Amino acid sequence: MRVLCFIILLTAIGCTNNSEKSISINNVTTNEDSLKNAIIQKGDISAYQTLWYLYLDSSKPEEYLNYSLIMANKYDYTDAYFNVYRCLINLYPNKEMLDKLTVDIAIKYLQMAAAKKHQQALEILGDYYIKGKFVEKDVTLGRKLLNESTKESNGNESNLALPK
Repeated sequence: MRVLCFIILLTAIGCTNNSEKSISINNVTTNEDSLKNAIIQKGDISAYQTLWYLYLDSSKPEEYLNYSLIMANKYDYTDAYFNVYRCLINLYPNKEMLDKLTVDIAIKYLQMAAAKKHQQALEILGDYYIKGKFVEKDVTLGRKLLNESTKESNGNESNLALPK
């Protein structure tokens, strides 16, 4: 009789629907859908950053692009502009596989992040101008952006974005 009860219990547990992904950070558990809703409806920066950690462990981190676009375009969140660039530029492991339109869009978002004084964006864009990578070579502008990047890194440690 105990074996039968045990089998019924295991069957009941195995049949429960766990379709909502949950994440626990600092002992606070939330589900993916509530994070997405908070981002879409309120531009919740904390939810946006938490969703990044959820996508780090997923098989499809590029889905973060959708929420980066929302946070950049709708809520004008500086880090999101940079993250749109990062998601687009990292679509392929081999950067030469990127098509020109995707690169152009990625660079446009990188430029918007740099215009908002995002330290990593300034650094990367400055490097691109110096090397002539993805943009027309302009060493003077590249050095100017790198100098701004240095100023930002010395004066502002709060620029959090996707890890390099």
